[in-house]
Amino acid sequence: MQLTVKQLNAAEQGEAVRIEAGGKKYVLLSQSVYEDTLDYSPWTTKEIDSLADEALELVSGDGLDEPEEP
Repeated sequence: MQLTVKQLNAAEQGEAVRIEAGGKKYVLLSQSVYEDTLDYSPWTTKEIDSLADEALELVSGDGLDEPEEP
C-alpha cells in the first residue's frame, strides 16, 4: 500500500485519511490521534461529573450532620 504525498501530509497533520486496499476501505490515523481518541475509563464523563458533585456535597456539608456548639 502506498500513500500519495497529499495523504501522507494529511495524516501528519492529524487528519483521518480514507484509503482503499485489496477491495476494502480503511481510515488511516496517526498514532497520536488514535491514542487520543481511546477511552480506557470505565466511567463516562457524566458519571464522573455526578460523582464529583456528590463528593463536593459530602465535603462541604450543610451543617445538619455536625454537632451543635455548646
